[in-house]
Amino acid sequence: MDLVATNYPLINRVRAGDGAPQYVAEAVLDPIEDPFLSGHQYKGAPIVPAAAILELFAEAALASAPGNRVAGFSAVRFHNGLRFFNARLEPVRILSTPIGPTRMACQLRHDFRSSQGTLMDPDRLYSTAIVELTKNLVESYPITAPEDLLPPRPVHYADTARMWFGHGMRCLKSLRFAGNEGWGEITGDQLEGLGGREGGRWCMSPAVFDAALVGCAVFTSMTRDRLQMPSEIDSICLGPRFTRPGERARVAFRFTGLQQERAVFEWTLFGEDGVVLCTATGYRCDLVAGRPGECLLGASL
Repeated sequence: MDLVATNYPLINRVRAGDGAPQYVAEAVLDPIEDPFLSGHQYKGAPIVPAAAILELFAEAALASAPGNRVAGFSAVRFHNGLRFFNARLEPVRILSTPIGPTRMACQLRHDFRSSQGTLMDPDRLYSTAIVELTKNLVESYPITAPEDLLPPRPVHYADTARMWFGHGMRCLKSLRFAGNEGWGEITGDQLEGLGGREGGRWCMSPAVFDAALVGCAVFTSMTRDRLQMPSEIDSICLGPRFTRPGERARVAFRFTGLQQERAVFEWTLFGEDGVVLCTATGYRCDLVAGRPGECLLGASL
C-alpha cells in the first residue's frame, strides 16, 4: 500500500518494500526547475549536491517512521555522482531499512541512462547513510568565533568553472583563514521553492549545508590547487533547528590532514544567535586535478 508523503518537499510518496522490513520512497528531480540542481553543475551538467542527498534520506526516514526527528547521520558514503545530461525529469528511489528502534539504513538508487536515454545501469547505487532518529529535541550550545583569525574576505563566484554554482547556491559570502582553520559567513535564501516545490517541511537547507562544504573546498583550492568532491562523512549531528530564511549563519572548519589522498575536515555550522545547528566529523573528499588554466571551483577569494 502506498503512503502519500505530503509533508515533505522532495519525497512524493513512500511504499512498503518487498521482502524484509523495508520502505521505498520516491522522488522526482527536475534539473531545470530545481535550483539546487540547475545551480549546481559539474562539467556543465547538473549534479545532485551532497546536502540534497541527505535531505532525501532525512525525508524518507521520517516518512517511513512518523513521529520522530532526525538527530543526524552516520556512515555517509557517496559512491557515484548523480548527474543529469538532459532536461528530462528523473525519478529516484530511497530504500530505507530499520536497523533498530532509532536508526534507518538508507540507499539512494536510480536507473542510470546515457544522454540518448539508453538504460546503461539499472538500479545503480549512488549513496548510502544511516539516519539517526529521536523523539526528543536535540540539545545544543552557543559558540563564538576565535579572535585570532584574519579579516574576512568576500567570496567571488565565477561565470564558468568545472564545479559551477548558480545564484540560489551562492550562500557562502565571506571566508577567513588561520593555519588549517577557517571561518565563513553564510546567508541562506528562502526554503520555499528551493526544490521547485511550494510548502512542505524541510529537514535542512541544502543550499546552506552545501555552503559549508564550499568553504572547505575553497581552502583546498587555495592550498593545493585541487577540486574536491565529497566522498564520505563519518558523523553528522543536527542541532535543535536548522537555519531560518535569511539568517546569517557561520561555519567553522578545520583541515585535519590527508588520508589516502583524500582531504579530511571537521566543521560546525551555527546560527547568528550562536546556537550550533550542525556538526560534521570525518568529512573526506577526493581530490581532482585540472587542466592548465582551467577554473576548477566556481568560488574563490
